[in-house]
Amino acid sequence: MCKKNFTNKSGLRIIGKNVHPEVRDCVIRFTRWLRKIKPFPVRINVYLLPHSHIIARDGDECSATIWIPDDPSCSPYIKISTGDYEQSKNTDGRDNALAGILGSLCHELIHYWQWLDTGDMWEKGVPRQASALVRLYSKSTEHP
Repeated sequence: MCKKNFTNKSGLRIIGKNVHPEVRDCVIRFTRWLRKIKPFPVRINVYLLPHSHIIARDGDECSATIWIPDDPSCSPYIKISTGDYEQSKNTDGRDNALAGILGSLCHELIHYWQWLDTGDMWEKGVPRQASALVRLYSKSTEHP
């Protein structure tokens, strides 16, 4: 059960402290663009975490996860790990490292829209859709 009632709230909110400034700035620029083309009728918070991975509810390590409430008055949220950004930046370059984080965010947002549309979530086709969304964004900006 959630503590707050979000029935009348909509939008996409980014929350992140102790996160690399390049990551935070990139995600904020991306979400400004995304809000122009995609709906967010139910508030979703995105937490940028300074850890290299997240432990999902099933115990698996992952780069991102989404929590969808059973109670429709509660707000879903996404957690994105960003702690390996410097290492990825050194290995793959800045743009590719940031694109990887945006890809994780898009993956979870695809699940959010699935949930809005059907009340359910599934994996089939989600990586492809997330990549397509990042590619679409890349056509609108010089660097993520």
